[in-house]
Amino acid sequence: MNHFSFIEIPTTDLKRAQRFYGAIFGWTFRPLPGTEGKLALDTGGSLNGFLIRVPRMRRSAGILLFVEVPDIDSVLKKVRRARGTIVEPKREVPDRGWTAVIASFDGCALGLWQPYWFQAA
Repeated sequence: MNHFSFIEIPTTDLKRAQRFYGAIFGWTFRPLPGTEGKLALDTGGSLNGFLIRVPRMRRSAGILLFVEVPDIDSVLKKVRRARGTIVEPKREVPDRGWTAVIASFDGCALGLWQPYWFQAA
């Protein structure tokens, strides 16, 4: 079976991206020996990857990845505080949960997903 191996999140500013994703999702980063402009990303889950510095953001449709969160409303508040953008506001997926799409300060989009069974406290 083919499965996703890792993710690579492009950014124009590694330090700012570390602060942005760390503040919103609690992700951690570490230098990757032998590379320049790349940091290892630890999501705390089974899918990890890298932050990679790019000279400019690509503008393509691409594939949208969704991050499962326990409380979508609190994550959306964190995105606003971190000066990200709410690209698509929270909406309900009947009988499933809630979804929204956010973007980082430099326009990198990620989906958010809160399934019904993952109710906020």
